[in-house]
Amino acid sequence: MKSIYYFVPECPSCGSFCTGRYVHKPLSRMDVILLEKNSLEHGEIVKPVEVVPYENAYCLDCGHEWHVETFARLMTAEEIREEKKKRDTAFFQEAVDSKYHEELENNANKNKKGLLRSLLGI
Repeated sequence: MKSIYYFVPECPSCGSFCTGRYVHKPLSRMDVILLEKNSLEHGEIVKPVEVVPYENAYCLDCGHEWHVETFARLMTAEEIREEKKKRDTAFFQEAVDSKYHEELENNANKNKKGLLRSLLGI
């Protein structure tokens, strides 16, 4: 079965495949984390921003930014695994997973405090 994959080519400056694209930033912090998490799980590197700039692609290795027409490709699971290897997304996924679990815990604590306050009428 094939999945949609938004392909960003290698960096035109240094040739690295550790490249990503800017995307519109969701409203909530949790949605930002979920966007990053889901993208990395899918082998894509994204950076949420308020306004997507004209130079909408970037290189994590050399910092170069450039304009690219990103497009969706239908790719097999094997092809996506190859993109993950080339882009080294497993390294970034660990950090985002940690941030995701931390945010879940923070939200759970906030919800517990809010519930307690409402029960106590505070």
